[in-house]
Amino acid sequence: LQVSDDCQLGPLGLRLLTAGGLSEYQRLFVSPFPIIQEIDDPRARNDEPVNAQAITDNTTIVGTLRESYDIDLYKVFAKRRERVSAEIVAVRIGVERGLPDLHVAILDADGKVLIE
Repeated sequence: LQVSDDCQLGPLGLRLLTAGGLSEYQRLFVSPFPIIQEIDDPRARNDEPVNAQAITDNTTIVGTLRESYDIDLYKVFAKRRERVSAEIVAVRIGVERGLPDLHVAILDADGKVLIE
């Protein structure tokens, strides 16, 4: 789906009118950042630090919860005292299988939790 450069950012709603009628209401999220897909390789799942998916600054990640206990780890490179932020928008745009218990933590290179 392509949107115009002046499209409102954030969560939006969408319905399509087709020859078969009006579609059901769907939520979507328009990001100002490049979008990448979570790497979903069963041989190298990103739920262990050794397999954390490397991402660049200012990136929107589209991930999928496969099981209720699914963990996704991402690797970012930051300098000392550089600000790092992360946001989960899944609840704001809706999920198909109820509300998951979502959690964000930022860890250092050794796996020590810096902030939750």
